[in-house]
Amino acid sequence: MKLHLGCGFDRKEGWVNVDCQARVKPDLVVDLGVFPWPWESDSIDEIYSSHVFEHLHDALGTMRECYRVLKPGGTLEVVVPFACNYAYFQDPTHYRPWTDITVRYFLNIDVKGEMYCERGFDLVFNILDDKGMRGVHDYRHFLRNLIPRFIRMPLRYIFNSMFDEVHFKVRKPLVCDKKYREKI
Repeated sequence: MKLHLGCGFDRKEGWVNVDCQARVKPDLVVDLGVFPWPWESDSIDEIYSSHVFEHLHDALGTMRECYRVLKPGGTLEVVVPFACNYAYFQDPTHYRPWTDITVRYFLNIDVKGEMYCERGFDLVFNILDDKGMRGVHDYRHFLRNLIPRFIRMPLRYIFNSMFDEVHFKVRKPLVCDKKYREKI
């Protein structure tokens, strides 16, 4: 089973489209802020979410639930606004900022990853996107892209709107390692 969390009106064919608002006519109405989620542990193959996780109060609980419901080898792909972007700051419904570093807290390469998500996820990719905004802010995208990416990366936390989104994909590990088995 594949879950599209916070689908809104953007339904994905072949996925279970989930949203908290019945008016968007999802396949399933679920409040993602209430744990546990209605799916069994180790039952989901893939989770995709775009511009939803920043609206959820409990980022740690959300990532724990993703870890719980994913099958071993299952993937979680998330797109969120970059915390140092005006699009993150201007929306009063955003609760949690995300950066390219935030993702590391949930990985098995970091001690915190084990603390926050049982064992931690394996990283598939983690990129900062500079998509550009439509309409009046197109000039930002044009001017920003005049600066080479290798210069923009170190400046990402200094100047707002160097990047638009954090786009990451993680995988639940297939097997437990010895260190993890000893904890159980």
